[in-house]
Amino acid sequence: MRKIAIVLSLLIAQVTVAELPIAPFEAQYRVYAKGVPAGEGTIVLRSVGEGFYQMESQLRATGLARLILRDEITEQVEGRIGEHVEPLHYRYRRTGGSREDRTEYRFDWSAGRIHAEHNGEQADLQLAPRVLDPLSTYLQAMWDLKNQRRFEEYQLLDDTRIRTYRVEYQGVERLDTALGMVNTIRVFRQRPGSSRAVTFWFASDHDYLPVRVIQQRDGDEKLRMELRSLRRG
Repeated sequence: MRKIAIVLSLLIAQVTVAELPIAPFEAQYRVYAKGVPAGEGTIVLRSVGEGFYQMESQLRATGLARLILRDEITEQVEGRIGEHVEPLHYRYRRTGGSREDRTEYRFDWSAGRIHAEHNGEQADLQLAPRVLDPLSTYLQAMWDLKNQRRFEEYQLLDDTRIRTYRVEYQGVERLDTALGMVNTIRVFRQRPGSSRAVTFWFASDHDYLPVRVIQQRDGDEKLRMELRSLRRG
């Protein structure tokens, strides 16, 4: 009986993982501000039903950095994955620092509308395929790369607006990471006219998980996230 129970539990675990085309994970990151260790970050992907996902991201300062940076940032989103990623409900909270920010998006795909709220300001926006919240954009990029799809732009929600970001695929790069040496695809993203840009390194051997993320302003590195550990399931 014990052997049967073990086999059944393994089968159940496999089914749970298989419910999403991107295997659920919990990724821990080290965070650097201008090259100096400053904190830690987490990105978690969970399966909550056939084709439905839940993601959560946390970013907070650690060590001596907490004497200066007290901010903690939490993002949560639920949605579904079909041909594209379709978020349903997104929340953003920034607390603990000199200012607090709150953002919430509700996606009504049947009506083609988004209700957006940022720090009390509200807007009703038109919803089109591939319009994403900031957290689901990670999942969409992973899903696109896994399906060998490359798009020149992404539509992202920013406060109570929808902005277009240009995407440039900058080739394959081999990185030394917490997972060992991995092959990555480097992707550069920037909004036209903006001084800010983000570069991602997605590991092709690990479901295109982001193993490095660098935020830049005017070409200078402001924030870097490096993968520290990965747990699947």
